[in-house]
Amino acid sequence: MRAAFAVTVLLALTSSAYAQDEEAPAEGAEEEAAPPSASPYVTAVREAMTTLHAGDVDAAISALRTLTTESPNEAAAHCHLGTAMLRQSQMGPAIESFQTCARVARQQGDALHEGRGLLNAARLLVIDTSKRTEARQALSALTQFAQTHGDVLDPALVGQMQSAFDAIVALDQSAAQVRQRREQRAADAAE
Repeated sequence: MRAAFAVTVLLALTSSAYAQDEEAPAEGAEEEAAPPSASPYVTAVREAMTTLHAGDVDAAISALRTLTTESPNEAAAHCHLGTAMLRQSQMGPAIESFQTCARVARQQGDALHEGRGLLNAARLLVIDTSKRTEARQALSALTQFAQTHGDVLDPALVGQMQSAFDAIVALDQSAAQVRQRREQRAADAAE
């Protein structure tokens, strides 16, 4: 019960930053047209996101995969592909896409997408109880990023994520110890 509460707190802490990729246009609002100077890549990413928000997740994934293949050194499509994969509950591929987004963005000097990729990857890894080591590494990278890019990601938010993660790990360890004691008592009673 406590672990579930800690996960809920962690998710609440990251929801506003994470939701940036998930926001759909307001009902009745017209889609913002790409400015005339937008590159074909930017236009294609926007079209894929419009498709995703319209509910055609498979078509969006297909378009975003094509973009990541054609333009592997552009971060936006990798980031949005992670979001689309998450919509289909494909956690592993979503994490990989977010990690690729962060790596590519770092190489291109794109702090916004680097932060999004790091934050989203860390968030998903923290939720997966089988990936505690990877989650700790992701949170460490996120902390370093926030310390140098406070204008993109609030270091206090990352500190709260780290505290929530530490609480979750401590609760998991306590639960494992209780489980072991119960099993030992049951074994002793059976003898």
